[in-house]
Amino acid sequence: MVNANKTNLIIQGQGYESTIISWNDTSSSTGGTAYSASVTVFAPGFVAYNITFEVPLDN
Repeated sequence: MVNANKTNLIIQGQGYESTIISWNDTSSSTGGTAYSASVTVFAPGFVAYNITFEVPLDN
């Protein structure tokens, strides 16, 4: 989680095919959609480059 006080944060990966953030929680397994995120960003000015945020297909 990136809190709101972390303004103008940039996360840069090594490439969208090689830097992948993936999580396998579901709303059913965590007690709701709000608790199943792999990444949550509340910060203004957040930018991500060369990175994939993946939703596994088996969910």
